[in-house]
Amino acid sequence: MTTNQDTEKPQDFKVNLKTITAQELLSKRANMAELFNLLDDSSRTELFLGTAEERERKLASLKDRLQSAKKEVEALKSNN
Repeated sequence: MTTNQDTEKPQDFKVNLKTITAQELLSKRANMAELFNLLDDSSRTELFLGTAEERERKLASLKDRLQSAKKEVEALKSNN
Protein backbone atom coordinates (compact mmCIF):
# COMPACT_ATOMS: atom_id res chain seq x y z
CA MET A 1 0.00 0.00 0.00
CA THR A 2 1.44 3.35 -0.99
CA THR A 3 0.76 6.54 0.82
CA ASN A 4 0.14 9.94 -0.62
CA GLN A 5 3.46 11.19 0.76
CA ASP A 6 5.42 8.48 -1.06
CA THR A 7 3.97 9.53 -4.39
CA GLU A 8 4.56 13.25 -3.75
CA LYS A 9 8.29 13.06 -3.00
CA PRO A 10 9.43 12.65 -6.62
CA GLN A 11 7.11 15.46 -7.70
CA ASP A 12 8.51 17.78 -5.01
CA PHE A 13 12.00 17.00 -6.23
CA LYS A 14 11.08 17.87 -9.81
CA VAL A 15 9.40 21.08 -8.71
CA ASN A 16 12.47 22.09 -6.72
CA LEU A 17 14.70 21.53 -9.73
CA LYS A 18 12.39 23.61 -11.89
CA THR A 19 12.23 26.48 -9.42
CA ILE A 20 15.91 27.35 -9.59
CA THR A 21 15.95 30.91 -10.86
CA ALA A 22 18.51 32.68 -12.97
CA GLN A 23 19.47 34.77 -9.94
CA GLU A 24 20.27 31.64 -7.92
CA LEU A 25 22.35 30.26 -10.76
CA LEU A 26 24.28 33.51 -11.13
CA SER A 27 24.79 33.65 -7.38
CA LYS A 28 26.17 30.12 -7.33
CA ARG A 29 28.42 30.95 -10.28
CA ALA A 30 29.74 34.06 -8.50
CA ASN A 31 30.36 32.04 -5.35
CA MET A 32 32.37 29.48 -7.33
CA ALA A 33 34.37 32.20 -9.07
CA GLU A 34 35.09 33.80 -5.70
CA LEU A 35 36.04 30.44 -4.23
CA PHE A 36 38.69 29.88 -6.87
CA ASN A 37 39.82 33.54 -6.86
CA LEU A 38 38.73 34.12 -10.44
CA LEU A 39 37.41 37.61 -9.65
CA ASP A 40 39.35 40.77 -8.94
CA ASP A 41 38.19 41.57 -5.44
CA SER A 42 40.82 44.20 -4.67
CA SER A 43 38.18 46.90 -4.20
CA ARG A 44 36.38 44.78 -1.63
CA THR A 45 39.68 43.97 0.09
CA GLU A 46 40.51 47.67 0.29
CA LEU A 47 37.05 48.37 1.67
CA PHE A 48 37.54 45.96 4.57
CA LEU A 49 41.31 46.10 5.11
CA GLY A 50 42.31 49.44 3.63
CA THR A 51 44.99 50.14 1.05
CA ALA A 52 48.41 48.53 1.19
CA GLU A 53 49.90 51.69 2.72
CA GLU A 54 47.20 51.79 5.43
CA ARG A 55 47.79 48.13 6.23
CA GLU A 56 51.54 48.74 6.54
CA ARG A 57 50.92 51.69 8.88
CA LYS A 58 48.57 49.61 11.01
CA LEU A 59 51.10 46.79 11.12
CA ALA A 60 53.88 49.14 12.21
CA SER A 61 51.60 50.63 14.86
CA LEU A 62 50.69 47.19 16.18
CA LYS A 63 54.35 46.18 16.30
CA ASP A 64 55.16 49.32 18.29
CA ARG A 65 52.32 48.59 20.71
CA LEU A 66 53.55 45.02 21.10
CA GLN A 67 57.08 46.18 21.88
CA SER A 68 55.85 48.71 24.43
CA ALA A 69 53.66 46.05 26.06
CA LYS A 70 56.63 43.68 26.25
CA LYS A 71 58.76 46.40 27.85
CA GLU A 72 56.00 47.15 30.35
CA VAL A 73 55.72 43.47 31.29
CA GLU A 74 59.49 43.23 31.74
CA ALA A 75 59.46 46.35 33.91
CA LEU A 76 56.69 44.90 36.08
CA LYS A 77 58.59 41.62 36.41
CA SER A 78 61.78 43.39 37.46
CA ASN A 79 59.91 45.46 40.09
CA ASN A 80 58.55 42.31 41.76
